[in-house]
Amino acid sequence: MRRSYRELSKRCHPDRVADLDEEIRKVAERRFREIRRAYERILGS
Repeated sequence: MRRSYRELSKRCHPDRVADLDEEIRKVAERRFREIRRAYERILGS
């Protein structure tokens, strides 16, 4: 579980698309937050 989370979070991290368009960064930030929330829910935090 942790491994999958880390891979997804690396792939969707907003810093990876920082030099691209503002809209793409916003999508990346939103997706990163969703991934983080889902991981926290699974862990029960």
